[in-house]
Amino acid sequence: MKISILATSDVHGYIQAADELSGHPTPTGLSRVSTYVKDRRGSGDNIILIDNGDFLEGSAFATFLYLNQHRWTQNPLITTMNSMQYDAAVPGNHEFNYGLPHLEKSVQQMSFPYIAANVIDQQTHAPIWKPYTIIERNGVKIGIIGLLTDYIPRWEHAGNIPGLAFLDPIQTAHQWAAHLRPQVDILLLSYHGGTERDLATGLPTEYQTGENVAYRLAAEVKDIDGVIAGHQHKVLCGFVGEVPVLQPGSRGSHVGELSFNVERDENDCWKVKNRQVDLISMEDTPEDKEMLDQAAPWLQESTEWLNRPVASYLDRPITDLLHSIQQTVTGEEISAISLYETDALDGLVTMKQLMKNYTFPCTFAVLRMTGKELKESLLRASSYFQLTEVGRLTPNRKEHGASGSDMWKGLTYSIEDGQVCQLEVNGCALQEEEMVTFVCNHYKTIGEGIRIFPKHAITNEIMIYIPDIVAVLALNGHITLPVQTHQYKRIY
Repeated sequence: MKISILATSDVHGYIQAADELSGHPTPTGLSRVSTYVKDRRGSGDNIILIDNGDFLEGSAFATFLYLNQHRWTQNPLITTMNSMQYDAAVPGNHEFNYGLPHLEKSVQQMSFPYIAANVIDQQTHAPIWKPYTIIERNGVKIGIIGLLTDYIPRWEHAGNIPGLAFLDPIQTAHQWAAHLRPQVDILLLSYHGGTERDLATGLPTEYQTGENVAYRLAAEVKDIDGVIAGHQHKVLCGFVGEVPVLQPGSRGSHVGELSFNVERDENDCWKVKNRQVDLISMEDTPEDKEMLDQAAPWLQESTEWLNRPVASYLDRPITDLLHSIQQTVTGEEISAISLYETDALDGLVTMKQLMKNYTFPCTFAVLRMTGKELKESLLRASSYFQLTEVGRLTPNRKEHGASGSDMWKGLTYSIEDGQVCQLEVNGCALQEEEMVTFVCNHYKTIGEGIRIFPKHAITNEIMIYIPDIVAVLALNGHITLPVQTHQYKRIY
């Protein structure tokens, strides 16, 4: 008999197979996944459906639902999950971005268990949600332990995770796997964290910070039959020894599948005979019209919200506003921002125009570099931008003599004959051997695509989404931000 576990991860609130800002079709969307799952169930397969976290936050639609939570009794995103008949879900790190009350309100509406073994109450030391679930298919018992990266306290400000502790996922997995293994025929880990090593070679694929430990989970935790990973938005699958591991991408681009053929042994117990791992692209799968019809009123309102003119932030230039936000959240004096859609950001603009500068779920990063490293990075950055005739930056290749200094606060420089000149911090020359720290947009400066600054320079990442801040500012005209974790400041 064959048992198949289907997994999504990092959906980030994307239901439609279309870009929220451009309207262009995309090979993603939960509506495509829904069609695929229905087809598999209709074929009579023994299916278990798991979500591996970061479901409720990360899109303009998710932000709109958060800002309007007073209007719904059930989160429309949870409605879609319930309609797809998920069997279990794991929280991701971004599930905490809107605070525990919003998360708990959504969890209470789930028609399936929410599992996380390593998120505990600091006082009772008990998991705040179920640590695992056991699902039965035709007499076969499948145990699934929920885990997530324990780096969350390093990113999330304290007000969003009061009274919570995040335990080491490897130690927690050892504990609960030993407890659960005798009760089940198949044992899986669903871990909202990434792979830190190449599955085939075991060689490191990133700095070994402990943020991602899926490889170690597969290699070290005894008697498990598979690992579902996520967090990094990668599309990958393979084996660590005999343990299958997968990551199914993001926004519903792929469905991951762990398949197990089981047979009864001489003691009439189910035993796994072989394991398979696969990734299925949703690109050619049609959308589930029933799901889209169900979500249509909210999707339409979200679109109208994106197209609605918003205030000009009390006549402050958008560059000054973004610098102020980044400096407030991190306490850093030097700030670097990046704007691609600069022509649209004068006077009254729409939320969509603002969001076009943040097409990824952008967060803040604090970097520490030498003056020499910074000069090299500024030269690298200069190849991406040019100044137009009216002095605006564009994301096109630059002409000689252009500079991106107006994207900095507290730092000035010029580029002459392919060299960075007059590099100054608050009016004082920065020497090549001196160290400097600054805050920047994590995804647009060191993410995929335009990688301006080296990743090893990151000293801290603050997991507050810039799009969410912009949205709240547009709605209220102000927002209260955390300052170095324990203080708060109002921004206008």
